[in-house]
Amino acid sequence: MISAHFDTRSDETIINALTHDPTAYSLSLGCHGCHYFVACGGLCVKDSLFDCLGLCCNNPDKCTRVCRNAPSVRDQLREIGGFDFDNVPRAPLVRHQISDDIVPLVYHGSGRVGQLAGSTFALRLPDIVSFRGRALKFKDRASLCAAYHIPENARIILSGVHQDHRIEPWWTLGEDRSGAVTAAIGSTLLQPPQAMRPTQ
Repeated sequence: MISAHFDTRSDETIINALTHDPTAYSLSLGCHGCHYFVACGGLCVKDSLFDCLGLCCNNPDKCTRVCRNAPSVRDQLREIGGFDFDNVPRAPLVRHQISDDIVPLVYHGSGRVGQLAGSTFALRLPDIVSFRGRALKFKDRASLCAAYHIPENARIILSGVHQDHRIEPWWTLGEDRSGAVTAAIGSTLLQPPQAMRPTQ
């Protein structure tokens, strides 16, 4: 068990050792007999694990992982409808053409006096939206562009690429996440985590 001793390896080394890669590593021996094997596909990692229970913390009452030994696993599977994708509807195809070959990602507007030259700019989603306050950090498009020193008529791409703890709260904002952004800064291209969509 992983919890039997303190792992002194760096986070990067642990992640590398536990990253699933069927092209590089063979299937763990215990996977074939598992009830979830067909949907899961098995575990192929660098570390020597008989199956995924080699990652079990052995403390099921306080476990927060999706683990076969945890009492909460049934509720977790029921919440997502199982591991299969047959019950997941296909997302509509969204076509949106960007004419710019390179789009600069602007982190902030400090240190600049004049406007940035360009027609399209990317901004980080958590820099624009206050997840805790459930509102945009700027009252309108003009104040946003002024803060970042970009032209008001520029095309804006909101990037949802970030560390999980900075970006995942986006999903807590409810169904009208995109509508709130559109109402304040107008039409833009919004890239929430794991997706990209234009807003009108």
